[in-house]
Amino acid sequence: MKFSAVLSAVALLASGATAKPTAGPSLPACDANTPLPCKCPSGADYAESITTRILGVNAKDAEKLMNSFFHPEWLGASPWETRGRDNVVGAIRTSEFQTSGGLYNVTEKLLESTVKADGSFKQRFEHHKPTLPLAYHDGSGFFYGYWITIEARFYSKYETQLTWLAHGCETGHIQNFSQFHQWALGNALSILTADGKVKGVTSGAVSAQNF
Repeated sequence: MKFSAVLSAVALLASGATAKPTAGPSLPACDANTPLPCKCPSGADYAESITTRILGVNAKDAEKLMNSFFHPEWLGASPWETRGRDNVVGAIRTSEFQTSGGLYNVTEKLLESTVKADGSFKQRFEHHKPTLPLAYHDGSGFFYGYWITIEARFYSKYETQLTWLAHGCETGHIQNFSQFHQWALGNALSILTADGKVKGVTSGAVSAQNF
């Protein structure tokens, strides 16, 4: 029943994610804490995404693998520069990311990091504002910023719900949030499986994305 409720909620979001609210004058400017949808800078396109998946692991095992701002190797990135302290608000990391427009060095700032006794955790971060806008290599546009929330919730001893939320502003859409997030959650599952941590029911990933 819990799984059905989670997937139904994403299905409802998907059914309403057809509008493209890039430029309504009544919308707030996009930022870390603004309600969605929000308004991007002139010349930028709005994107919003949610991906969720149940992993058949204890939340503490998911947290141990996935909740390090400085060591996010499970999502295919290894920061080559860090500032501050791992998982402390204000920490900064710079990593190399692949997009459809090529490789980019992206700097991110940690906005929130919480962990509960049962292993549930929440991590929020943003594309570091002093590095924006970031020009595309071919000169066709810019990254104007994105805001990410990764949250894990304890469901049962060997079931953990992972939810990945993203919204951002860029010229065109050279980042496919949902595609990347589904791949990263699959990679985390492979690592946890190899470590013998998967002992419960795992669902497929479900995404809704608004471009």
